[in-house]
Amino acid sequence: MEEKSLYQLTTESRSNPSALIAILDAFEPKVKKSLYQTEEKNREDMYQDLQLKMVEAVSRYDISAVPGFFDFQVQVESNIV
Repeated sequence: MEEKSLYQLTTESRSNPSALIAILDAFEPKVKKSLYQTEEKNREDMYQDLQLKMVEAVSRYDISAVPGFFDFQVQVESNIV
């Protein structure tokens, strides 16, 4: 089975719960590594909170609102001037 990009998984996550799980799995190593900066007694609660925040962020993310490269370039240039 081919590995899907984060873009594809985000698009599919609205109708396919396994795509959302794949996103959470992809970020799990970074989340677990970051949790070592917190006290051990708070890690499990923090882990659950981070998982919830990621689910909320993915479900609210609007792929259609992401500008294309040239639109982004125009936005950057207009903010600099």
